Amino acid sequence: MAVSPALVKAAIAAATDKRTWIAVGSIVVGIIFGIVAVVGAFLNMFTFDDSGSVDAQPAYVEFITTMKDCYSKLDASADAVCSELDKDYIHAVFYTLYFGEDKTLTDSFYTDFVNCFVSRTTTDGVETVAPTDKSTTFSRLETLTGKALPEAYRTQIDELYTVLKFGASMSGYDTSSEDIGGAPTEAYSDTKFAQLMSEATKYIGYPYVWGGSSPSTSFDCSGFVCWAYTKSGVHNLPRTTAHVIYNQCTKISAADAKPGDLVFFTRTYVSSETITHVGIYVGGGKMLHCGDPIKYASITTDYWKSHFYGFGRLQ
Repeated sequence: MAVSPALVKAAIAAATDKRTWIAVGSIVVGIIFGIVAVVGAFLNMFTFDDSGSVDAQPAYVEFITTMKDCYSKLDASADAVCSELDKDYIHAVFYTLYFGEDKTLTDSFYTDFVNCFVSRTTTDGVETVAPTDKSTTFSRLETLTGKALPEAYRTQIDELYTVLKFGASMSGYDTSSEDIGGAPTEAYSDTKFAQLMSEATKYIGYPYVWGGSSPSTSFDCSGFVCWAYTKSGVHNLPRTTAHVIYNQCTKISAADAKPGDLVFFTRTYVSSETITHVGIYVGGGKMLHCGDPIKYASITTDYWKSHFYGFGRLQ
C-alpha cells in the first residue's frame, strides 16, 4: 500500500511520526502474495479499529480516523452515483492508491474518484449509470490521480478485495501452520551468516517499495528477506509475505536467537495478517531490514519492542 502505493518517504525514526508505523511492513504483494493469513477472527481492514486501546499511538488513532472518514465519503459518493457499485472494491482501490499518504483531498475528489467506476449511456433522453469494466476504471483513475496502476498493483487490489469481500479463508493461504513445534534447526555458521550478509548488505540504502522484490524494483520487507536468503544460496525462500515466512520457521526464544535468524513484528500497519514486518537478525539486538531505506535498526527501541512478535529460524 501512495507513493508507489506505499512508498512512504519518512525514515523509520520516532513512533510519534505517523509514517513510522505505516512505512515498515508489506501489505502485499504482501497483498499480492496475501494480506491474508489470519489467526483467529478475520479483521476487516476497513472496519477494524483498535484506536481506542490505551496502547494506541496518537498517530495510529489519527490514521484510523482519517481512513474511516475517507471510506465514509467514498460510500456517500457511491450511493449518490450508482447503487450497484461494489464499495468493498472501491475501498480496496483507494487503499492501494493512498496508503501511507496524507489524505488532504477535497470532497469533490471522492465523487470524481467514484465516477471512474461507472459508465453512462443515454437512450431516448434517459441516462443509465452502471458499473464499468476494470480496464476503463484504472485508465480513468490514472488520469485523475496521476498515479500509475501497473499490473502488480491491480493484482494487489484483487487480493485485498477478496479478503474484504469473502474473508481470509478464500485467499488460498494455509494458516494452519501457525505453531511449528520441535527443536530449532541448527543456527547458521559464521560462514553461512557472512554469505547471507554479503548479499543482503548490497542493498543498504535502497528505498522501501511496496511489493518490490528485486534490485530492479527495490524491495519491501518480505521481498528483501526472500531475495537475500535465496540469492545468497543460504536458503531457498520464494517470494511471499512476512506472515507466510513466519509459518515456515521454527519458533525460537530471544535467548536462543542467533545471527541469520529472522525477527518478526505485528501491527506495524493496519492488516488482517498477524505478522506485518520481518527483518534479518544480526545479533546484538539489531536487525537489517527494509524500512525506508534498507538499513540496520535496533529492535530494542520502544517502537520495535511494542510491535515485537517473535524470532524464527528457517527450516
